[in-house]
Amino acid sequence: KDYINQAMILNFSSDYIIVPGEFSKKQFLKGNIPQTSILTLGSLRKRKMPEVKNSNKFTVFCDGPTLPDAFETNITLIKYAINLSERLGIDFDIKLHPFDNLKKYLSIYKGKGHFIEPNMDIGDALGHSAFALLHASGVYIDILAAGVKAFCYENEFHFPIVDIPLDSFRNDKDLKEKVAQWFSMENKEKVNYIIERQKYYLGAENAVELNRDFVQALVR
Repeated sequence: KDYINQAMILNFSSDYIIVPGEFSKKQFLKGNIPQTSILTLGSLRKRKMPEVKNSNKFTVFCDGPTLPDAFETNITLIKYAINLSERLGIDFDIKLHPFDNLKKYLSIYKGKGHFIEPNMDIGDALGHSAFALLHASGVYIDILAAGVKAFCYENEFHFPIVDIPLDSFRNDKDLKEKVAQWFSMENKEKVNYIIERQKYYLGAENAVELNRDFVQALVR
């Protein structure tokens, strides 16, 4: 029942570790894995070419209920989203984790935002959203793969998946400033920004060929 963690432990005793991009490579280097054993071969995950969406909507991705203080964090995220939507004059969707309970959040709802189907695909949940908000979740990479800008809330629960200032915020004021900074960028600059983040996390786009070449070289 712990296949993911078992796989990670096995990586530390393997001759080689295959990782998608530079972000993952850095994590294993911190664990004192020799650089020669870490192969950056790209992700098989589908990625979408980013496009600038002059949209009047954004999407909030809430934490799963098993994370520490998930309910309190989700409430904070939704409050930030309400404040942001009122300042910008745009709407937003809220995607709860499939195991969460919508009834817990009805007291804060008050007609602000729209709860969408929890089991909806990430790409469909983003729809025509201009950007997304989240907290401690690997959905950050899913959002990038979908070609959309993400802003990750940082609080006392440390989940170090974001390592660039423009992709994170610590409070309502910080979020307002980061979103304003993003909106002030030229369209071409926004597209290039997301493409570089995709490369950083997902690696090269020819991952199938790179992985195939590595395996073939081993078995020759």
